[in-house]
Amino acid sequence: MRFSEIIPRIRSTIEEYIRILKIAEKPSKSELYETLKICGIALLIIGVVGFLIQVVFRVIRGI
Repeated sequence: MRFSEIIPRIRSTIEEYIRILKIAEKPSKSELYETLKICGIALLIIGVVGFLIQVVFRVIRGI
């Protein structure tokens, strides 16, 4: 691919990004808190699962 072919592709990609940013809107406070709550719960669940896996492997190895 030549340099002259890359510039139009980059320009069209940037135009798509700008179009999406114009459509997007800032979330309300309730939406933001709901998202933070869900992410926090998911992070906690992933941490607990990882901890339980670590405990199980330590028990299996006998450490």
